[in-house]
Amino acid sequence: MESFLHTTNEFEHRNHEERKNELREFFFHEVITTKIIDTYEKEMVSLGFTKEQINNFREKIISLDVDTRESLYAFPWELKQRALPAFLKKIQDGTETIDSMVEKIIDASKKQNRKIGYHATDENFVPKDEQSHGQLVKSWVIYGKEKDHRDNDLPMAYYSFDYENLYRVKNPNYIYVVSIQENEKSGHRKDGNNEWGRAPSFTVIEKIDLKEVDKIVREFVEEEMKKAASENNSLAA
Repeated sequence: MESFLHTTNEFEHRNHEERKNELREFFFHEVITTKIIDTYEKEMVSLGFTKEQINNFREKIISLDVDTRESLYAFPWELKQRALPAFLKKIQDGTETIDSMVEKIIDASKKQNRKIGYHATDENFVPKDEQSHGQLVKSWVIYGKEKDHRDNDLPMAYYSFDYENLYRVKNPNYIYVVSIQENEKSGHRKDGNNEWGRAPSFTVIEKIDLKEVDKIVREFVEEEMKKAASENNSLAA
């Protein structure tokens, strides 16, 4: 009987921890995507999009299914710098709408197989000006520095696919939400357990303070667990 009770307690503890992990991932994703949308909207405000157009943008995102939203979120910062001004001009002359802008950004992201990854580090990477086809453009790229024997000692940079597997060994200060491309030509590779990925370089979507994210996630999880415990106690009473 003692053995049975011990096993039951372990099961309950495991369920408790699994629920906490699920909540951590959920709230982490909410924090990240909220930040990405906030940046979209701030860029649109600074460029001169109207309040109505920004509200239409928000409504369009809400109407999308989860996978389609992910494609929108995965569009890199540096491409936004070029795409949004060009779309604004076309919207103003009547050849594009907010809906068509969002759809074309999503299509471009899907064609390039873009997904989101998370690169945690102490390094302060910032956007830079670069020459491209004779024009000065903004670029925000992280380049690999660690030689990886699996890739013939090519310098690689690394990222996780979720909150649980963020690289925390060196107590990083930042999360760089990065746009990864899941195809052979891009140079992106997955580790055997599919918890990590690597590439010679990847473009940044967003930079976020890791400690701030941890605090928000922890507070939301604690609140949700307390709420669940209170509901369970009420049912048991």
